Amino acid sequence: MRNRGDYDAYQIAFEGPDSVIMSGTSKLPGYHLAYVYRRRAMTAVSFLYLFVAGNTLVKVRGTVPASHFQTTDLPSFAHEVVAESVVNHPRLKR
Repeated sequence: MRNRGDYDAYQIAFEGPDSVIMSGTSKLPGYHLAYVYRRRAMTAVSFLYLFVAGNTLVKVRGTVPASHFQTTDLPSFAHEVVAESVVNHPRLKR
């Protein structure tokens, strides 16, 4: 995206495996990634969460200004959205 001119600069802040605990002890596997980017005078942090429920891919993405990075609740919000969106998924093990 930097080569296309969408970002002036970007850097991956963190990434790695993730999971959402569903009812009881079942876990929904996933992956999370956050990157910092600069576009003109704005610097922001974008969070991306991917989870697999059966044959369904659930993606949650949110972006906040870099100045709000430490106070955002996007990580917990993303987990809540995923848990609620797949709670009745027919292929999810319970």
